[in-house]
Amino acid sequence: MNKHCPQCQSEYVFKWSDLFKREFKCSCGATLKMNYNKYFITLYLLSSFIVPFVLFHLVVSHSILSVFVNTFCILAVGYLGGMYFGRLTQ
Repeated sequence: MNKHCPQCQSEYVFKWSDLFKREFKCSCGATLKMNYNKYFITLYLLSSFIVPFVLFHLVVSHSILSVFVNTFCILAVGYLGGMYFGRLTQ
């Protein structure tokens, strides 16, 4: 998940701390911009939500609290994973 600087052609290596940033500064002073691949994020969210949700509720008892907690956790993981892997596809 690297991006080349348009001015000096050096390579910027992304870190987990860069996940929510949209602009980055190169060592030469140039500004690098990153866009999200929204189609990939949506696909990742759907796949990471549906499959674990169904599998988990086949095993665990069906209480309302567990449904809400699991839904929130799965969406959070799917969102972060989609943002990270969405950058890989650019």
